[in-house]
Amino acid sequence: MIQPRVTIVGAGLAGLCTAHALLLRGAKIKVVDQTDPGRGASWAAAGMLAPTFETATEGLDHPGMFNLLFQAAAFWRSSVSGGDHALPAEVGYRSDPLIALAMTAGEAAAYERLTKFDRARHLTDEEWSRLQPILAKDELKAFALPLDGQVDNRALVDWLIGDIRNRGGRFEQRHAADTELKRNMLGADVVVDARGWCVPGMTPVKGTAMSLTPHPGLPDRLVRWGRNYLVPKRGRTILGAHAMSGLTDTSVDAAIIEELRAEAAEVFPAVLEADILETWSGVRPRARDGAPVLGWTGEGTYVVGGMYRDGVLLSPLLGHWAATELCGEPLPEEALGFRWERFATALS
Repeated sequence: MIQPRVTIVGAGLAGLCTAHALLLRGAKIKVVDQTDPGRGASWAAAGMLAPTFETATEGLDHPGMFNLLFQAAAFWRSSVSGGDHALPAEVGYRSDPLIALAMTAGEAAAYERLTKFDRARHLTDEEWSRLQPILAKDELKAFALPLDGQVDNRALVDWLIGDIRNRGGRFEQRHAADTELKRNMLGADVVVDARGWCVPGMTPVKGTAMSLTPHPGLPDRLVRWGRNYLVPKRGRTILGAHAMSGLTDTSVDAAIIEELRAEAAEVFPAVLEADILETWSGVRPRARDGAPVLGWTGEGTYVVGGMYRDGVLLSPLLGHWAATELCGEPLPEEALGFRWERFATALS
């Protein structure tokens, strides 16, 4: 097994998970970012691990995305149960099922179909008794998605940074220009481009969210409906999300915050009673087919990213795959459909 010297440019979850997986294989790692590590889109996320919800509600343009999402969820479950990729309890992994509210008859039919494949089920009486009193709309149908859960993404980021340092990885705060990545001028055998929306070919998608104070009228587990979600964390509940394609600034528009609150309050009125703790925006990277990318982009240069809405879900698995290839081992067959080469003609 090759043990290369690797410089990873980009300290979001894609870069951090790749760095961590490489360190477990004995590689020498430096992570470069122009800001504090992990404080971009990975910090702005809500930490959802939701393969079922994504496949039920989003159009998946890439034919391999369905299997990838569920494989990534399985990788997460194995990572918290022990073994070489074990994650500690402090990252806040929760496997209690996501509750999906069907806003239309079509959505209800989609979730109903999933019950036949054990990817969804009807709520138990106990689950419904906890949810129904805080809902404003009694007519909504609710389903539990047992393969969907969550993690505290900020706790995950901080743990990864600490463990990378403990294992000998280094962090450097500086700007790395495109020319440096192309010419491999960062003093390494391999440069990994994990810069999120700055990776060539990515479309930036700005998202805005907020956190609310705990309130008895807010759900005690992850609930999603339409474009909205409420995600309970330790000491706060995250409400999101608003998204706009093509924007890269992280300013927060007060009007969008009020729009989000009003929209969510139509389902959970207590949203208006809880105080706002924090508001933020982040920028996700989206490839044109909505699927992630990994692979060699030139001599000594490699890319991993493009995880869009599923960065927290996909980063551990994609980082593991990237480390596998960078250390000279063959990628599994299911990873080959996400290689960078599928964009090479368009980007050359």
